[in-house]
Amino acid sequence: MSNIKGPLISSQRYLDKAKVNDRAARFKRFIVSVYPIVLRGQQYTIL
Repeated sequence: MSNIKGPLISSQRYLDKAKVNDRAARFKRFIVSVYPIVLRGQQYTIL
């Protein structure tokens, strides 16, 4: 798993890292694309 820096954003809302980890552990297949971006000097991670 890649190192995620900054808040997670999906569909223009913030995601809880614990919720993402829980879903990844429970589902057989949990595929996402991750894109780190910087907006106004703050790093975010888009799923």
